[in-house]
Amino acid sequence: KNVPIYRKFGMKVLDVATYIAGGLHVTDSQSGFRAYGKKAIENINLNGTDMSAGSEILIQARDHKLKFTEVEIHCRYDLEDCSSEHPFIHGPRVLFQLLKDMEYRRPLYYFAVPGLIMTSTGVLMGLKFLQDYILGDYLRFGPTLLMVMLTIIGAFMIFTGIILHAISRMIFINEQIRR
Repeated sequence: KNVPIYRKFGMKVLDVATYIAGGLHVTDSQSGFRAYGKKAIENINLNGTDMSAGSEILIQARDHKLKFTEVEIHCRYDLEDCSSEHPFIHGPRVLFQLLKDMEYRRPLYYFAVPGLIMTSTGVLMGLKFLQDYILGDYLRFGPTLLMVMLTIIGAFMIFTGIILHAISRMIFINEQIRR
């Protein structure tokens, strides 16, 4: 209750990013109010040293098939100087860490989806330019160069995502075999 709009927006962005990075749907990924069982303490190893630990813990809990339950907490936002970090610094830092995690955990989302968007945009621009050319217009250098770059870079991103996805699956399978 009484959560400032900018915090609600930031929390929703980080919740969606946590879902995309780790496949885990939660209503407040950044809540610092947590309790852990023995199995969680034994299995969760934090790599981050900052406020991104909240999402990292949730993603590792999912990786280790640990049970978790969300409970409602009450938080006051009407007090001054209670946060350990400013939300406009905390939010982007956590989002950047989630993007780094997503690069490893979900390369298809991280590389292939943006690559597909870029390639599709380039191809659609090319079709439009071709139509204009056939109708007697001339090709402009800047937009044509942009179309070529979008198409090529997008295709490379798609292939990079596919290759990294295959590598990450091999690493995951090897980790499962070792256990």
